[in-house]
Amino acid sequence: VTSDEVENWFDESIVSPNPVTAVAAAGLTPILPVTEVAPVTEMPDLARMAKLAAAPRLTMLVGAASAPGVLYAPFGQLLAARFGTSATDSLDESRDKIVSGVSAVMPLARVTETAHLIAHLMRVPFPDSPVLGPLADAPQQLEARSFLALRRFFTADAATSPLALCFENLEAFEPESINLLHYLAAGLVQ
Repeated sequence: VTSDEVENWFDESIVSPNPVTAVAAAGLTPILPVTEVAPVTEMPDLARMAKLAAAPRLTMLVGAASAPGVLYAPFGQLLAARFGTSATDSLDESRDKIVSGVSAVMPLARVTETAHLIAHLMRVPFPDSPVLGPLADAPQQLEARSFLALRRFFTADAATSPLALCFENLEAFEPESINLLHYLAAGLVQ
């Protein structure tokens, strides 16, 4: 399934007279069913175009298992796309983009914690972090809090506009990324 196909499907689901309940194509099995999306019956073309123009745009993020042995690499790719970071950015630029992206959707009280934990998953260090420092000797606690922070972020982000998380080469994911994917799938059902 290409990104254009997903975007076209989403656009059509906005104006479709039939509720959409699930998506599956070319062997893709949805982890999360898509629930009813704004069904409209017998909509004239002009009204259909107006509804489509007024609908929030789908944000589609893609992560793939492309770096063997790198923990959470698919999520790092997906998050880099979300925050607009690149390998050519300085660490300060990457940190600023992450904090900016998190602060755009999260309550102020959660921005520092969420940004630092997400940056950890992306391998973007926050030196002297008041969040990461105390967790340095507790890897299980760091993992649990990072997973929770990412789920909270995606929940808040999806509340502002539709969000599709797409993953390629699942069979090549390292166990930690599979655990994170299962955690997100279980927690993002709504």
